[in-house]
Amino acid sequence: MKNLSGSGSSVTVSANSNVGAAGWVSINYGGQELTRKEVWVGPPLVVAVSGQLSVQCNQYYTYTAVVQDASNAIPTSYNWVLTPSGSGDVIYNGDGKTVQICFYDAGAYSIEC
Repeated sequence: MKNLSGSGSSVTVSANSNVGAAGWVSINYGGQELTRKEVWVGPPLVVAVSGQLSVQCNQYYTYTAVVQDASNAIPTSYNWVLTPSGSGDVIYNGDGKTVQICFYDAGAYSIEC
């Protein structure tokens, strides 16, 4: 357990490595725990990418990052990688969890999030 203190209404909690972990933050006053909130500290757990496997050239297809529920962790941003690079057009939608990809040529591709 790590005790944190701050002024005003916020305290920053950060991971001490690239490996995330579930934990909790509690608010205590006068030795009494007033509330406790489960939190995920660290990188989000993207476990899969869902979307169409067989596609036509020059048409857009939607792909979505499937995030493991880790105490309701919601990533703030996503990084998508299409391999080979330059082989298609990637358009981020909304929060970036969903993208649309247009493949330029026939062949095998890799999509990572």
